[in-house]
Amino acid sequence: GRRKINMVLSSRLILLALNCVLVASHTELWTKFHEVAEWQGKWADSIDKHLGRECDAENETVGCVTLFVADPGDEFDLSSVPLNEQNNFLNTQWYGAAWTLHGHGILGQSLPRAPEDFLPVCYIANVSGRIVMGYEEGAGDVLLPCPGADKAVPFTEEQILSPNADLEDMCSQCYFTVCSGRRARDPRYCGGRNQGGVAVGYSRRSSDTVAELVKQATPTYHCHLTMTDENGACDYMQHEQHQEDEGYRTQHATMCGWDKVRHLNVSICDCTKEAGRHDRCSKQECLNLAYQGVVCGNCWGCSQRRAHDSIFVPSNTHDEYDGVCAHVRTAATEPERNFSRMMCSKSIFCRDKDRWGSGCDFHCEHFGVDSDVWVDPRCLQHQLNAARRLLDHASTPAAPPLDLDTELGFGELHPGFPPIKASRFALARR
Repeated sequence: GRRKINMVLSSRLILLALNCVLVASHTELWTKFHEVAEWQGKWADSIDKHLGRECDAENETVGCVTLFVADPGDEFDLSSVPLNEQNNFLNTQWYGAAWTLHGHGILGQSLPRAPEDFLPVCYIANVSGRIVMGYEEGAGDVLLPCPGADKAVPFTEEQILSPNADLEDMCSQCYFTVCSGRRARDPRYCGGRNQGGVAVGYSRRSSDTVAELVKQATPTYHCHLTMTDENGACDYMQHEQHQEDEGYRTQHATMCGWDKVRHLNVSICDCTKEAGRHDRCSKQECLNLAYQGVVCGNCWGCSQRRAHDSIFVPSNTHDEYDGVCAHVRTAATEPERNFSRMMCSKSIFCRDKDRWGSGCDFHCEHFGVDSDVWVDPRCLQHQLNAARRLLDHASTPAAPPLDLDTELGFGELHPGFPPIKASRFALARR
């Protein structure tokens, strides 16, 4: 009996040791994502798992969020993604010091520090025959190579390919030099093609320089959600859209309830509106995501830059809109939270005082005179002015009614055109 117990204990110790080795083989970021997924959802190593179907059948939640994760050295990493999807895979960033963790936003109004505030994503790439370390902007637009981009640290091929290279540290240095050189405060806008940036995977423009991805230097990830589970929307978004149509074969996590995206601490997440069609989210989904502290990466009619500043830049006296969306989750009272909802919407869609567009129409549908959350004075004034114009139009005296028995001559029927009369000469000839 004792021998059997010892064998069982030994087996458990071996399994525990193997688990420790497996966990240790992954990056810290992968481990954090895995912990959140196990806490709030499910993790899948196989593309055959339709985790979205479980969310579609769940009655207690609405929608779902899926996170695709690839660690350096994984069997399927970003270099295995089809070329036309490589620049779309990374559309999000992990903030170590975002307001969702401790409530006061990123440090100051400066560029987030790496790795204290923010974990950048980099790839080793071949650019015109030269091996470089490249920082990938969070919007998935361009790769900023080191060397190659303006102000970039000039890593050599030997440094990059050395078996002892600390790639995460080199990535942080690359990110810092290209972004601080541009005096950027948003890691998604650190330079473009005019600053040495290159396309990722492929480009429709023949004039573009294209980076061929060789290896991941740091973990990469893609966040995508849907706010409905009608007609199998979660399964469509997770499996059909990404794994079948777009070729994602990475490990992934799915959490039932789209609002659980807040637990991931990512800055950006894409959105699919409904089953059967890719993406197509718009202003409403953008606002819903902003309330959760996340920028929508593909919502129509939504300014990502405004949403980012309204969430991640701490409140200050210079701009009344900085950080207002973050207050939706950190407000102490319900009236404060409702006011923050209104200010968040106004910040993204209707902050321009001298301009009124479709964004203001959308904002005032939620925070106009009929709102039971908060009435924005600007919406109220606009609606009152519109009502006055209607009243003025209604009070304008109407033209006198036409008497059907009145005979009308040529002058009344054709004002401004005198009747044509034959000349005496023409009459005489007749």
